[in-house]
Amino acid sequence: MAMDLHEECGVFGVISPERADVADMAYYGLYALQHRGQESCGIVINDDGLFYSYKDMGLVSEVFSPDALSRLPRGNMAVGHVRYGTTGGTNRANCQPIEVNHQKGKMALAHNGNLSNGGKLRDDLELAGIYLYACHNARLDQVKIKLSAIEESVKGKRVVLIDDSIVRGTTSGRIVRLLREAGAKEIHMRISSPPFLHPCYYGTDIDSREHLIACHHSVSETAGIIGADSLGYLPVSELDALIGREEKLENSREGLLGGCGARIREGRAVCENRGFCSACFDGDYPTEVPSDTRKNRFEQRLSERKALQLKEN
Repeated sequence: MAMDLHEECGVFGVISPERADVADMAYYGLYALQHRGQESCGIVINDDGLFYSYKDMGLVSEVFSPDALSRLPRGNMAVGHVRYGTTGGTNRANCQPIEVNHQKGKMALAHNGNLSNGGKLRDDLELAGIYLYACHNARLDQVKIKLSAIEESVKGKRVVLIDDSIVRGTTSGRIVRLLREAGAKEIHMRISSPPFLHPCYYGTDIDSREHLIACHHSVSETAGIIGADSLGYLPVSELDALIGREEKLENSREGLLGGCGARIREGRAVCENRGFCSACFDGDYPTEVPSDTRKNRFEQRLSERKALQLKEN
């Protein structure tokens, strides 16, 4: 089972000035985004205010058969979604897009990520008399479907493989193996992020340190596990330099710089309001860490959740 990093679900939208086969366009968009999620998929069509939808569990090619697509009408707009759930169970009730009827009409919503304070928001809204539909896990190994090595391009050559992350190492190892099987002489892997050392509570599927390979193995050990000849990560100290918000300190070890609220980290002044989160790399969370991080936490009765909270407190 491929258990590597999944940052978000796949969302695709279409808008047309005239009625068109927007369902077909959304289908091909979701097909290209299949790597974002393999649990379920769905498409909602807006035909001048009339909504038509189809969604189910499975891959895009399985759910949207030619017959299913033919039953979706032409329209002016469409929104599609492929789901990789970081909250909520794997069932049809959690398929997206979500359709909502309200006093001003209909709305179809497709989203990804988590609200770290979602539990409190839900409780507050339910106490106010509003019903919320809990949205948001079978992971299907798609490595060989998504990727293949062209033997004549890699055979007998030294290959530098660049990827955005290594979380558990499962997918990275299989990619390296694909290149070995195609005849690559050497494989050197470079990662454009620092090692993942902490859980993420904002939508990336990193739920505990237990599943993070960098928490248990050195860089050289990880290289051996995935089968690479060498492995290198982006240093966490260089994250700020990527977007030009780092200033070197010449003579000071403490204090704030200018108006950006910088603080000293590893001998450098790093802006607090730098526009990105690095918590999964350095453990510096921008918000309070939620007390309940279970994926199915929104699928319990209110009384059960309150009892659990009382027990924990």
